[in-house]
Amino acid sequence: VSVDIRSAESPSAPAAAATGSPPPRIQIDQLNIRNAALSYTTPTTVIRIPSLSLEASDGRGVLRLDQPVSIGPETNVAVAELRFLMADNSVRFGPATWRIDYAKYDAKGSAQGVFRWSPALALETEIATEPVTIEKWKDIRVNGMVSYADGVLDVSEFRAVQGSGNVAGSARISKAGTSADISWKDVDLNPSGVSGRSDGMLNLKWEAADLEDLTAEGNVRLKSRQD
Repeated sequence: VSVDIRSAESPSAPAAAATGSPPPRIQIDQLNIRNAALSYTTPTTVIRIPSLSLEASDGRGVLRLDQPVSIGPETNVAVAELRFLMADNSVRFGPATWRIDYAKYDAKGSAQGVFRWSPALALETEIATEPVTIEKWKDIRVNGMVSYADGVLDVSEFRAVQGSGNVAGSARISKAGTSADISWKDVDLNPSGVSGRSDGMLNLKWEAADLEDLTAEGNVRLKSRQD
């Protein structure tokens, strides 16, 4: 089975509008799909799933991706096996292990969560990574809670830890604008070429895509080796 989906450049207003009809109830008694391929194309990117298999019985199932999913020319996502549990208006998935390769960076970890389609589309997921390297910062562990509902992407919890240093924060992205709160403590600056460590906090807000209306307030403390 091979499926190719192409999005329109701009959806028409009637198509985008809600019809007011009740959302469908989905029940799976038995389903088997093997060696399927899926591609999704938009004006800006192409997502390809070269090979997937899906087995489900009485609402429980497993999705297997035999090859990594490609997102554009530089990003590959590998998820060997994703177990799920269906309900009338949602599906709960994970925990599942994943690996992402993007340009010169790579990371792997686990994810679990729930996707709902009634009364409205919504996603809640928890993500954690194994130790990753970002530029010259090594052995960084990241975990976070991310949700999407009513056109709002909410990063309710984000935490990155390296040794005794940690960064914590949250963010909210919507049509009304974007806001982010970040705090950090005892972060090692040596990999950036600055000798010392840093504490601080930062609050950011903006609406324009080019950040021309960005506002920021916060404080930063630098601690040298002599402090």
